Amino acid sequence: MSQNIQPPSRRQIIKKLIEEKKKALTVDELVKLTGIPKDKIRQTITTYDTTVVRVGPQTYDTVERIYPGKTFRYTPQEKEIKKRVLSAEEDLHLFLTAARDYWEDITLIDDLNNQYFLKRSKAATKRSFSAYQGLALWYKKVGFKYGDDILFTCLDFSQKKYKIVHLKKKNRDEFVIKIKNKKLADFVYSILSFNMNKYEMDTFLIRKYLFIYPFNDPVPPDSLTKAIWNDKRFLISTRDKMLSWTGHLLTYELSIGLRKYYYLNEKGEYVLVTVLSDEYGRYGFCTLCDQRLIWEKDIGWRHPNDEMEWTDSYLTKEFFDMGKKKVN
Repeated sequence: MSQNIQPPSRRQIIKKLIEEKKKALTVDELVKLTGIPKDKIRQTITTYDTTVVRVGPQTYDTVERIYPGKTFRYTPQEKEIKKRVLSAEEDLHLFLTAARDYWEDITLIDDLNNQYFLKRSKAATKRSFSAYQGLALWYKKVGFKYGDDILFTCLDFSQKKYKIVHLKKKNRDEFVIKIKNKKLADFVYSILSFNMNKYEMDTFLIRKYLFIYPFNDPVPPDSLTKAIWNDKRFLISTRDKMLSWTGHLLTYELSIGLRKYYYLNEKGEYVLVTVLSDEYGRYGFCTLCDQRLIWEKDIGWRHPNDEMEWTDSYLTKEFFDMGKKKVN
């Protein structure tokens, strides 16, 4: 009895073609070389795909091809150093796995060619945190201190192998890192400005910059939360009381939002503001109380005092230009 052989999927065809060409391909090139219609190509390789990823304007490549050489900087917190683990709750685990296969083991190789095998464990209680174990000996061997960095450089993504380097705090090139942090922050701001809700979970946000931002530079930026921690354009759900568009507190995952699209209420909660429009212009609308809001540059959003203010609450160009930076 003959076995039914399924034809390759569009994703498999695209991936195989890129591997054969050994280079990134544009959407137009994919259409020409595969014969697949452009709309079908765009439906197949979205920002949520983890096999074929966007590496530039309408340009795509495979993770296995472009990931080796990428370097990520991470600064462990005191609780991680004390337990001699690495947190698996923010963008570190997303970088090590390229935002896929979150539970795969990771192999780290130091400058003496010693290997350390990271295994991810779940949080045992609500007060604990999900973490990678397997670095206790390395922490002790290098004399790791609070404020020091770890640099992870991908050697072989298919085998999840990374070079690991200990960088003392005193050896951080703060001037260059500050520039890189600003570049990353501006890039993320640009991404979020096109998001309908103006905030995004880190799991999805990282896929929109991880393969485009130049992490191959010898001096990488800090992890995203550290890079934007003092940037007043952003809200961070693990620090700020951010409410989702449905009014729920974002407490169980890391989300990043644009500060200017949030109204700070009397409870200290950041309430999402939706920008709507009518025949006269665009205005802010509170997603929690379903009321119109007024935006002022010095204080942000507030409720109108009377109907006269309500009729004159349209947003100006200044609001939309605020915080915007040109990203190359």
